[in-house]
Amino acid sequence: LGQLFGKNDSAALPVTHQELAAELGTSREVISRLLKEFELAGCIRLHRGSIELVSHHGLAQFSSLTSVLSGVSRADA
Repeated sequence: LGQLFGKNDSAALPVTHQELAAELGTSREVISRLLKEFELAGCIRLHRGSIELVSHHGLAQFSSLTSVLSGVSRADA
């Protein structure tokens, strides 16, 4: 997620949970749960069709989204 924000010029990513899940090779439900955790931690705000970055620092504390998603994806398989 941090990499996507790094490639984007604004603080908002125009992406749906389904699009993000497809790009990462996991389910929408898994992405929705993870994004909700990030939102509750104050890192992002979820909007219909977009994700707004609130705290770079907070998001960085979730060190490796890729590692988390890899573990979850294997568990879903």
